[in-house]
Amino acid sequence: MRCAAPVDDLKLAGTLDPNRVHQFDRAADVRSFAVLVARGARHQLMLSTRELEFDLFDNDEFIDAVKAVALAGRNVCVRLLVDDIRVAVERDHRLVQLAQRLSSKIEVRRPNVEWSGSDRPALVLNDAGGWLKRNDPTRFDAEGALLDRPRQRELQLAFDRIWEHAEPETRIRLLKMS
Repeated sequence: MRCAAPVDDLKLAGTLDPNRVHQFDRAADVRSFAVLVARGARHQLMLSTRELEFDLFDNDEFIDAVKAVALAGRNVCVRLLVDDIRVAVERDHRLVQLAQRLSSKIEVRRPNVEWSGSDRPALVLNDAGGWLKRNDPTRFDAEGALLDRPRQRELQLAFDRIWEHAEPETRIRLLKMS
C-alpha cells in the first residue's frame, strides 16, 4: 500500500518549536515528522523499525529526503535496522529499492534479537539533533524533536550498540543476470 497523499510536513513544521519535544498519536503526523527528521540530516540518517512500515516510510517525501542525504557527499551514511524486511522486499517498498540502487551509501542490517531484545522502540534519527521515537512500534504514538542533541545522542548510542551486533540484510541484494 503506497501513501499517495502528499505529506503536509511544511504545515507541521511551521507549528513546531524545534527545541521542544512533541507528542504525536496519528499516523499522518508521525509520517510528516519522520520526513522533517530525515530532511534535517546532514551526513547521517538512522532508522530502526520492525517491518519498514509502508504508511510511514514509502512516500515520495520520505524517499526524497533519504535520497538527498545519501547523495549529499562522500562521508554520508544512511543506516537502516529492520527486524523483518521480507514484506517490504516482496511488495517493492521504495526505500528497499533505493537501498538497492545506492548500496554504497545506504546499509541495511537485521538486529540480533538475542542481543538487542524484541521490545526496542522504533526510531528515526539524524546527525543534527533530530529524533522520532515510537515506544511501541505497532502503534503511532510517538514523540520527537528537531533540535535536541542530548536526547538524540542518547538514542544514537543505543542504536549504535544494536547496529554493531546486527547482521547485514542479504534479502535485499539484487540478483545480477548475465
